[in-house]
Amino acid sequence: MNASASSFSDRLIELDFARGIAILLAIGWHFHIETGIFALDALQIPAITIGWAGVDLFFVLSGFLIGSLIFAEIRRTGSFDARRFLIRRAFKIWPVLYLYIALLLLTGRYEPMQIVPQTLFHMQNYWLTPLNHLWSLAVEEHFYLTFALLAAIFSLSVSSVERVPLVLLSIMAAALVARLAGAALAIEPTTIQVQTHFRIDSLACGVLLAYVKFYKPDFFASLLGKKALWVLLVILGIAFLILADWLIPTLGYTVAYIAAAAFLLLLMESRIMLSKLRPVRLIAWIGTYSYAMYVFQFVMYRALERGWHKASLGAIPPTIELTMKYGGAIITAVIVSKSIERPLLLLRNQLFPSPAIVRNRVNGNESQAYPQTATGISSGSEHTAANTGMEEPAP
Repeated sequence: MNASASSFSDRLIELDFARGIAILLAIGWHFHIETGIFALDALQIPAITIGWAGVDLFFVLSGFLIGSLIFAEIRRTGSFDARRFLIRRAFKIWPVLYLYIALLLLTGRYEPMQIVPQTLFHMQNYWLTPLNHLWSLAVEEHFYLTFALLAAIFSLSVSSVERVPLVLLSIMAAALVARLAGAALAIEPTTIQVQTHFRIDSLACGVLLAYVKFYKPDFFASLLGKKALWVLLVILGIAFLILADWLIPTLGYTVAYIAAAAFLLLLMESRIMLSKLRPVRLIAWIGTYSYAMYVFQFVMYRALERGWHKASLGAIPPTIELTMKYGGAIITAVIVSKSIERPLLLLRNQLFPSPAIVRNRVNGNESQAYPQTATGISSGSEHTAANTGMEEPAP
């Protein structure tokens, strides 16, 4: 099997599972409805209480995987190609996002000035649009664009990479101070929730985790062995977010990304155990479609809802509404991913292959040493970025 053909078959279930949990929390925060059926309502409790934290889990996971791509490139090539990184990221983000925007314009749901300039320039978290759920894409793009530009300006390489942790820790501290100051100045909690300078610490945390994995492997291995500690931190983090919800706009986001990082450390190196559990495999499968699912989450439901009312069927029963929401989001995501996202990622891997693949082509050994994965990173070397289709943003 060639590199491109194997792109989406060689995945780590633990990280797809984390992505699945994140997307189910995030869309559940938007979709939840009381059905009166105990089992269905019980399943919705996590999303109702802390569903918003699915975004923070996405941020940490995104930072970890993007950081892994960057540090793997530096280790293999001695430097970081910011231009190639941004082009490859554009192939991942833009087709699905702009297809969604085009669909909304073609159906006449919004006027162009309501949504186009904001999303075109990734400013929808400052210059607000009716598409509230897209704010997190702007945060990610601001973070990675800034990271890539700084890396290019300061020639991020093997000799300079040791400065990265200090920069990341400074970002994490600055974002917390900004939130505390924002709360003291009575800035709206929704503003603190969505604007980049308040929220990039979750992404920085994920990149820091990747740095430790690549440059402090013994310490990272010791962290992976502390499973009981990570279970405790996840439980304490969830309890804090539920019981101290008034602190969410300040300390809450810090607690959320710490708990998310603990959750990732808990899952890592659990592939065999997780793969044996059917619910885990189902959630991991959902996770493979999470980007398209997040962007298009409302599309199918709105179409079904409109058809239901045009047929004069009366009020939609809660169980049917819930089915329409989740089923519609999953079906739409599968269609968009298979028809748009994945073919373009394969094209990207041909036109702008990862630096590891380029290096192997030069050496005449493309498919042997560094098999292509969905991340463009080897899944077989000692210091590999975890394959998960990454370059996938958080919602």
